Amino acid sequence: MILFLLACTSSDSPPEYVDREVVEQQSDSAAPTLPDIEQSVAEATMTLAEVVSAIETALLTPPRPRDVTDAYIHLMSLGDEECPGDPENIMDQWVYGCDAATGYSYAGVTDWFTEETEDVGEMGTLMGLAGDFWIDTPTGHQLEGGGHAVTVNAPGMWVGEIAGSWSWTDGPDWIASGYSGNLRQEVFDGGFVRFSGAADILGTHIAGHDLVLPDFCPGKAVGGLSLRDPSGGWYRLDFSDCTHCAEMYFEGTPMGEACIDFAPYLDVMKARL
Repeated sequence: MILFLLACTSSDSPPEYVDREVVEQQSDSAAPTLPDIEQSVAEATMTLAEVVSAIETALLTPPRPRDVTDAYIHLMSLGDEECPGDPENIMDQWVYGCDAATGYSYAGVTDWFTEETEDVGEMGTLMGLAGDFWIDTPTGHQLEGGGHAVTVNAPGMWVGEIAGSWSWTDGPDWIASGYSGNLRQEVFDGGFVRFSGAADILGTHIAGHDLVLPDFCPGKAVGGLSLRDPSGGWYRLDFSDCTHCAEMYFEGTPMGEACIDFAPYLDVMKARL
């Protein structure tokens, strides 16, 4: 029987060889074509004056990490010995939440840290919070965070960095309705104020491209500043040679000269020293 099967499968004709490249080309030609997708181009919906006003309004309420950390450490003190137990950290045993006898609820994981640090030759205090958590109060307010909020204070120096998403419904305006971004601000007395990173401040998306306001030219800047249009495009100003005026561009298209009043922002920031 085995010999019979072998005889049936044998053939006097030579074997056919398949050209792999031809087969692949035929396969490619048979593949369905991808649909054409029309991508809408962002269009400016704001005037020069409206962009300037939006930037100046956002700069009036620059995010302050201490608003987060002060609220956090106060709310942690209002729990009980079991929930959250630790007065500074929410441990991973409470990832899914716990209710304190005081009426406060805690959930998530946090890392609270403070230390003495030396920067630019001066001793200062670093205070910060990192984690992913929420705290509910008996009055219906909530502190919620995911990211980090850090402040460094030293004589003549203040540095604040806040990254991630934060909300404190009983807090100041900039965080009461929610904040998101990655923003670093620095103040050096007799030196400069710096604004770097991007943030959503009261619904206005603003970004500083190493924007520096030197003390030797008060109220003027070097570096870049951008604002997001509701259409998704960005307006941009690039300041040079210490000026408060610059050509404004929308997605690379010039719109005309715009001038920013930085004085109120400088007043707020220097008050943090």
